[in-house]
Amino acid sequence: MGNGASAGIAAATSTASVDELKAALSGLSVEARKKLEDSLSSSSEQLNILLQEDLLIRGGAQLWLMNCGSRLREAGHQVTFLLPEKSLIVDDCKAIEGAKVATYDAEAIAEYPDKFKEQFTELLKPADVRRLPECRFYGRVHRGCKAEDILDR
Repeated sequence: MGNGASAGIAAATSTASVDELKAALSGLSVEARKKLEDSLSSSSEQLNILLQEDLLIRGGAQLWLMNCGSRLREAGHQVTFLLPEKSLIVDDCKAIEGAKVATYDAEAIAEYPDKFKEQFTELLKPADVRRLPECRFYGRVHRGCKAEDILDR
């Protein structure tokens, strides 16, 4: 900040309790609170995120995925949904401003998974995947795999 404000904030927050911080924030004007919230929520690190679903239904997991993608977009991240062509959330995901939607034929991938490897790989390459606790790739589960383990780079 250059004007000593950062040192003052650091000193005050290191000794204040959670209740004291809440009280201090509640005393701010609406404009000041908004400015603070905006500065804290804006991130210079924009992630490229791929969200994939393989079921055609519109159930709780699908709605969670859709809402998760929507919130990630609102936070400024790049979001791509990878869904079966006949998924009941395709249109909803397409309606999310700025989100991308890629589809695949669920019946064909079940019969000929290798034909879809290039599509999945190209969507995964730009994604910010550091490490996955469990990878489900073409129906096989690999624990603790890295993105490089499933991508041909």
